[in-house]
Amino acid sequence: MITFFMEKFKMLNFRSYEDADFEKLCNIHDQARKQELKFANLEAAFIPFKIASKKEQLFEDYQVPELSN
Repeated sequence: MITFFMEKFKMLNFRSYEDADFEKLCNIHDQARKQELKFANLEAAFIPFKIASKKEQLFEDYQVPELSN
């Protein structure tokens, strides 16, 4: 498993965040956050990433990994 990860990791490139990344990021974050809060019995605390990211100004200076072909 670690070998597989390392092989895939070698193919990652980093680029600047683009607005087109936002929808995918929201989907990934929201699904994971809902699971996390469910296990902690805190489902009512869920705030969609679309809202939380604006409140916390998360996209001032970010890079995004992507698999190279």
